[in-house]
Amino acid sequence: MKGRRKVMQLTRTQNCSNTQASIEDTGVSIAFRSTCDLVPGSNPNLQPQVFLYTQVRPDDPLAATGCLVADGCCNEANGCFGLIEGKTVKASKKNCINKASGCK
Repeated sequence: MKGRRKVMQLTRTQNCSNTQASIEDTGVSIAFRSTCDLVPGSNPNLQPQVFLYTQVRPDDPLAATGCLVADGCCNEANGCFGLIEGKTVKASKKNCINKASGCK
């Protein structure tokens, strides 16, 4: 999540599963198990693997050239990863369900 309504999607996958997600208390890192080939060519047999997503600052070496797909590292800079962003639905007014006029 970015703010209250902006959401970043980490994966877009088909015919595999992403399960057992766990988020760090600070919200900077997420770990999950996946049978997908998330780093292209690293999991052709679709075996369960553990992945760690960590948000880094733009000046971090991993955000630029220090992250190589050959090493299992995937980010926007090396062309392996792209964020999918969207917005969540704005929450309706508090307690409007209980009002005669409803949630307009």
